[in-house]
Amino acid sequence: MNTLAAAQRVGFGGRFLYMTASSVTSRSWATVLLNLYKGNTLVCRERAEHEIRGSGLEYTIIRAGILLNRPGCQRAIVVTQRPLPLSIRYRIARADVADVFVAALDHPRAIRATFEVVWGDGPPRDALPVLLDQLKPDEGTDSFSPTA
Repeated sequence: MNTLAAAQRVGFGGRFLYMTASSVTSRSWATVLLNLYKGNTLVCRERAEHEIRGSGLEYTIIRAGILLNRPGCQRAIVVTQRPLPLSIRYRIARADVADVFVAALDHPRAIRATFEVVWGDGPPRDALPVLLDQLKPDEGTDSFSPTA
């Protein structure tokens, strides 16, 4: 929230990118346990998403699956605007998430969009710009409605 407030104060003119976690809008025993262990981390991340959407700034919100310290560019990447549950099935290398951030920074379809990024099955298939081409902007100013 402090970074968002500082960006607004100085008239930040770029795109505000925020990495959050898959499952911020899901409720399951796994999310309850994670919130207990990590001090309501998913609750705070969901609140931050709402603040970013309502800020008036140009933004991209990337919900990453479970992060792994593995080499990037080894597996297919899935970009979806369907909320994903907290599950070991939905994981991704930190290096791949970094590549998605760089690709999203100036991709026109990533403006005012919230999406999930995880590994898919098999080797890499589509280039990141092609995956981001499917994105649709968030509906309204303070809500994320699944579009896929």
